[in-house]
Amino acid sequence: MIRCHDCFAVSEYVGDRPRDMSAPPLRPFYRYSDAVLRRMLLTQCSNAAMAQELGCSAELVRQIRRGMLHRNRVPEVARWGNDAPPPTIEGPSCLSCQQWNGESCGMGFPDPQEEGPGFAKDCVLFQP
Repeated sequence: MIRCHDCFAVSEYVGDRPRDMSAPPLRPFYRYSDAVLRRMLLTQCSNAAMAQELGCSAELVRQIRRGMLHRNRVPEVARWGNDAPPPTIEGPSCLSCQQWNGESCGMGFPDPQEEGPGFAKDCVLFQP
């Protein structure tokens, strides 16, 4: 928050530009659905780009991706970083499929993004 010493007006900055104060407030981090958390963890873009897309801070995205926040939600998706625990998926995983291209299904199925890598157990085209 930046406050003017003369008129005491307040301005909040998000990134390098002031936020529109007439806009609705930013969503709290605890309201993200599991599908949004999966997309946040599986999408390979910068923290700032993801934060701008979701309307939150880059630090919040970093903490979720590193497993500092929401470590018990969507446990089948690996967190980022060397100290993050490996995903615990029983049975086949989209991450070990030949069609997986690193961030999405090469066949174009949206299910791994929505349901997580555990979708492989229901996928007819799964190839280890």
